[in-house]
Amino acid sequence: MKIVVLTGSPNKNGTSFYLADKFIEGATGAGHAVKRFDAAFMDVNFCQACNYCLSHGNVCVYKDDFVPLRDAMYDCDLIAFVVPVYFFTFPAQFKKVLDRFHAFFRTWRGTDKKMLLITTSADERPSAVEVIKAHYDRIVNYVHWQSAGELFALGVSNREALLKTDYPQKAKELGESLK
Repeated sequence: MKIVVLTGSPNKNGTSFYLADKFIEGATGAGHAVKRFDAAFMDVNFCQACNYCLSHGNVCVYKDDFVPLRDAMYDCDLIAFVVPVYFFTFPAQFKKVLDRFHAFFRTWRGTDKKMLLITTSADERPSAVEVIKAHYDRIVNYVHWQSAGELFALGVSNREALLKTDYPQKAKELGESLK
């Protein structure tokens, strides 16, 4: 299986970065090919809703770091979002990239792709991830894809707290379990 991992954290020493590493470790160990893109470190323009893409074969007017991500997503079987919760939603760095899906996502409706969500939150209450989960569910529903799994790592404000949990092992096992 070809997998694209899209992270959202600007903190390379943070919890979601670590879970992305563990998920990738599990997936590659199971024989899957993985390409990782870290939204916070990509040079990506904001979507301007100019709709250039609608009349130009789903190609965005911008030629930036989104192009290799888009090409990898066209070629993949599964897209994994690995993000921390920032004020009860996706980090802005991730949302900036996600908004650019406007250029082609509707053309993928009904294709055979899968999605997966891993998110981390300092808050230990399940309500902390409700907005991200609802957004993810809406995307999966819109494109008629299959959700390949979800992992919500709650109560992990930093890597030290994360390492005291079984979430890293669960992320690795999620990667290993993909079919």
